[in-house]
Amino acid sequence: FGTPVRLSPEGMDLDLGAESGPQAAIAPDGMIHVVWAAGSWNARGKSGTQTNAPPAHNGPKGPPSRPSDLNIYLASSRDEGKSFSLPRKINDDSDGAEHRFPTLAVDDGGAVCVAWLDKRKQTAEHPDFSRVYFARSTDGGKSFSANVDATGSQEHGICHCCKIALAVHPLGGIFAAFRNDVKDVRDMYFAGSHDDGFHFSKPAPMEETGWKIFGCPMNGPSFACDQSARLHAVWMTRGKVTSAPAMAPAREEDFKVLYRCFDLQKQTWGDVLFLAAGSHPRLAVTAAGTVYVAWNHDGLKMAKITPSRTKAGPCVPLSAPGIKADFPSLAITSDGLGCVAWQQPDAEGRIQVCVMPIVVWNPG
Repeated sequence: FGTPVRLSPEGMDLDLGAESGPQAAIAPDGMIHVVWAAGSWNARGKSGTQTNAPPAHNGPKGPPSRPSDLNIYLASSRDEGKSFSLPRKINDDSDGAEHRFPTLAVDDGGAVCVAWLDKRKQTAEHPDFSRVYFARSTDGGKSFSANVDATGSQEHGICHCCKIALAVHPLGGIFAAFRNDVKDVRDMYFAGSHDDGFHFSKPAPMEETGWKIFGCPMNGPSFACDQSARLHAVWMTRGKVTSAPAMAPAREEDFKVLYRCFDLQKQTWGDVLFLAAGSHPRLAVTAAGTVYVAWNHDGLKMAKITPSRTKAGPCVPLSAPGIKADFPSLAITSDGLGCVAWQQPDAEGRIQVCVMPIVVWNPG
């Protein structure tokens, strides 16, 4: 690895809780884009008091505290990550409302698409009312279009602490997946745009497991497209799944990793495939449509799904059993090389980032 390069300036405090870390994507011309959420621990409310306090090391378990005035920023590099532009703010509203869990995708023409969870429409009666907002840049991230509420055609808000997923395809358009909140039923939904993100379709369900939970599970979906106009999705639920897991026994009360494929030309979903018990799944897909999924369950595991999407396996352990390995990310190149990265604590409880090179079973 090269020497680390700092992207955020002094005084910019990042939102690093759970799934809300920085995200990166590489454009066809090699340009690197990184997006993150950041605010300030020194932000003051209307009364003049500090709104949030920095987290203490070795503090209590649970979701970490986060800075106030969280906004979405992007920085870009044209020299393979040796240097980056100054951060650019993407959300076009003023400070105050939270903006979190940004994700990005770059299309074949180099346009940068960014989506995030946005609370600008919250009220005193609905303090955590969240939406998926979207913006697009056609000049390499130097400027962005006006923000669009991708979930504006539904009345209720969405789950406010689960990351969202974003994918683009030249034939299918732009797609965002998110965990909805319909009277505390937290099933996965998606919305699509066929006009470069100016308008989005009404959100539609990706599942009907009916998971009702009075809180946020902090477990978002993962999306990727292949070259055959298929959109692949993986996510976690604790709802009712009637089929048996593809790779290992699971109890009814377990978190369950589900996979599904959407045909962009036919505009139809395939059957849901119950992979295994687990959480925080992430996927990567080869050009021909072979899917690789990593997730956490008694350590980190990975498996492949064939292009026929009728079977999955084998299940390969990536970390030692019992290790609290979590939050995986995958990347696969056209020649079948790739890597998996995740976080896990060391012997003293300090969080470490682990990276494992992989050679996929069949890069085609």
